[in-house]
Amino acid sequence: MSQGGPLRFPWRVLASCVGLILGLFATWELIELRWFRHADPEVLHVLYLARGILGSAFTASLAAWILYRGHRRGLAQAAHHEALMVRAERLATAGRLAAGVAHEIGNPLDGALDCLRLAREGDLDPARQRELLDAAQDALGRIDRSIARFLGYARPGRLDPIELDLVAVVADCVRLVAPTFDRGRIALEFAPGSPVGLTGDADALAQVVVNLLLNAAQACTEGCRVSLDVEPTPDGVRVVVADDGPGIDPALGDAIYEPFVTGRPDGTGLGLSVSRRVAEAHGGRLTHRARSDGGTVFELWLPRSAG
Repeated sequence: MSQGGPLRFPWRVLASCVGLILGLFATWELIELRWFRHADPEVLHVLYLARGILGSAFTASLAAWILYRGHRRGLAQAAHHEALMVRAERLATAGRLAAGVAHEIGNPLDGALDCLRLAREGDLDPARQRELLDAAQDALGRIDRSIARFLGYARPGRLDPIELDLVAVVADCVRLVAPTFDRGRIALEFAPGSPVGLTGDADALAQVVVNLLLNAAQACTEGCRVSLDVEPTPDGVRVVVADDGPGIDPALGDAIYEPFVTGRPDGTGLGLSVSRRVAEAHGGRLTHRARSDGGTVFELWLPRSAG
């Protein structure tokens, strides 16, 4: 039997063993007829008893051997199937990770392409053109760093913390995604306030904010609004992204933060997973809740110092 085939009962072995048992009993009967035909009843009783005991012991031993052989074959087949399943799961995971890398690259790449397209469509003053080119350059640099971060996806917490102004980081993200919101005719409301300083990885935090903003844009339709606020708290700072779209399926719950879980047909289910890992690597948290009037609110809370 091949390891990949179905488990088969050893009928040939069983038939051979049954034949052997019948042959032994027949031989025993011949011996009794030949030498013990005129023996005393007590002797015959002992012989019959011995024959029963030996026959039962032989049959039990044979059955145990057959079961043992079948058990070993079953274990070998189960181990083979388990190895095949593990290999298939690894291949599937590799494929999903590749799709996730494409997703994370696609977000800033779309922003960079939009900025370059607008910069080339004349009648722009040099300052605005330079702003678009700088945003495209920043997005391309973020692509390079995102690839490195995905390669280390299994090793979370590897940050490059610096002293930064979170309001400035968020404002850069707004400039990057603005063409996407304009194209979808979705209003993005953000009023930069006073600088908010903290220690963190600027690129990783920008990745989280961009993910949240683009998720909101993808969940909304034309005419919807997305608001973005940076709010200092007594023990840290909170970034709030709220939209008035259809909201997230309540059945998903916190499962949306698990890898490869998504509520969109074209989603990869990695954006929120990576975003929560980044938040936790900073010692913060990423949560969401449904709005009473429809839509979703995501809150990214961060301490003043990473970790």
